[in-house]
Parts: sequence; C-alpha cells; structure tokens
Amino acid sequence: MQKDIESFIEQVRLHPKTLKKHKKYLNHFLFFLSQQVSESPEFLDLEKIYKQTDINGVVISFYGLDHRLIDKYFTSNIHLKSYFLIESRYALGSFFTFLARNFNFNNPILNMTFNIKQLTQQTRESKTLTPHEILKLNHAIVQNSQNLSQDLLLFSILFSTGCRISEILSLRVKQIRFDQDSFLLSNTKNGKQRIVVMMSQMGQVLYLFCKQNHLSDNNFLFQDSDGNALSSQQVRESLHHYCLLANIDRIKIHGTRHTFATIMYESGVELPVIKQLLGQNSISVSQKYIHANYTRNINIHIQENNQIYKNLQHLYRSDDNNYPL
Repeated sequence: MQKDIESFIEQVRLHPKTLKKHKKYLNHFLFFLSQQVSESPEFLDLEKIYKQTDINGVVISFYGLDHRLIDKYFTSNIHLKSYFLIESRYALGSFFTFLARNFNFNNPILNMTFNIKQLTQQTRESKTLTPHEILKLNHAIVQNSQNLSQDLLLFSILFSTGCRISEILSLRVKQIRFDQDSFLLSNTKNGKQRIVVMMSQMGQVLYLFCKQNHLSDNNFLFQDSDGNALSSQQVRESLHHYCLLANIDRIKIHGTRHTFATIMYESGVELPVIKQLLGQNSISVSQKYIHANYTRNINIHIQENNQIYKNLQHLYRSDDNNYPL
C-alpha cells in the first residue's frame, strides 16, 4: 500500500496542499491497517488483507481489503474531531477511486456503512451563544488566559461588532480611530469600505493596549510572539479551549457574527440596520444569521454582561494624558 500511496501522490492532479493532507491521512490509515493484519507498512498488500487457510493452517488463498476494515477504522477514531473523519473520508475516497480507475481495484469505500454525515450533524458546533454563555466565556478567559489583555480585546471586539475574523486579524493600528471609538475596514468580503463603531471608550482601551505593546501604525493589532498577525486557526483553538473551560457548547469563530446578529435582533434592531452592521449586501443573508431558538432572551438584560468591558477597564486604568482626544 505504501507504493500505491506514492503513485497516487505523484500522478493525481490536486493542489499541493490537498496532496499533503491526503498523504497525512492515508499514512494514518496505513498504520492502522498494518496493525490489524500484523504486517509492516512497507510490505502490506491491499490484495492480501484476509487469508483463507486449510485445517493445517496453511494459507490457500487471499482476499483484498473490503469495507469492514474501513468501517472499523472510522469507528475506532470516532472520538476524534469531525474534521479528522471528514478529511480522512475525502483522502481515502480519492485514493481508492484512483486505484479502481488505474488498477481495477474493488473500491471498498462504496460499501462502507459508517455514516460520517449523520455523526457530524449530531456533534456539530453551536452557531450562537446566549448572553449568559458569553458571560461564562468571559470568566473562563479572565481565569485562564496567558495573554489576558489580548484575548479579552479580541473576543470582545468579535462579539460586540459582528466583524468577520479575517477583518479583525488583518486590522492594523493605523485603521483605528481612537478618539471616535471606531475603525476603518478597507479589505472586506464584499469589497466595500465601512466604518465599524465599537463600545463607548473602547478607543481609549485600544490606545493603551497599543502603547503597552509598543505597536506602531503599520503593526497588526493582534499579533503572535513573532510579530505576525494571529491566524484564524490560533483564534479557533483559543475559542474552543475557553468554551471547554466555561462548560458551554463549542462555537465556531463565525458563530460570533451569528451571536452578534441574534442579540441585536432580540434587542429590537431592525434587519436593514443589522445588514449594515454585518457588512452584508442582502437582508435575506442577514436573516440567516438570526436564530429563533434564542428568542427566550428577548428584553432580558443581564447586567453581568458588562463584565468584559469592566475587565478591560481594570487592565488599562491610567491617567495617561497622551491619549489623543
């Protein structure tokens, strides 16, 4: 099978990044298979997975890989993230299709019974957080963050502005209007510039954050230890980590936009306004961001939700007179 994987990687026309991922998942399956049949990976033959022996234990025939071990592979990895299962299914599907077309190999994927789609639907992440869950998330950040000021600012801005993660991670200091509690987005998904207004006095908090971290105009607002912009993967891992610590359902980064839109709608904000705040071209798209199952929170004001901003204020209390008002 090892040589089959090499042939597959060399001959199929896919993006290099896709091939790299395929190779990773195929090697993972190869290791599993070698353990199942007690054969080293370099000698494993897909046409000789099952053995038929006579009464004396002498091998009289072989049978190729079928769907049973494919199902067992996925079942044994059910504890892993749905992303792993989906990518593994994609890699194995491409690989065995290649073998079927080029070497007349019987494709075992076609008969597999493991239902990845059903599983991922059962374990999919929540789309929104309630105000109370945002409060719990905030507490988890305060109690566990190793970079408290950055994490609080990042998630506060995401939840309170509804901006896309790409817009926030590409934000540079020079785009921030500290004295107006706003920032300018130039490179948006729909190609239109827009000004995003933040909570009152957030501009001062951001100014002190930039000063404390010695950020110049051209620096990204949110950076890693090497001075590069944070990646969405880094933010995703942090968000999932804090959700786990807060004992709430895991939410996707894009779910911060859904949460923002839902809370705005529950607060009485009209859809055309929400559309503008989200930077979308269509009200019908904005409607999809509103989740009716959270209408139980309509007109319920949870005073503790101001805790995020209060924590930021405590971090940046200063009599600095150089603030550009």
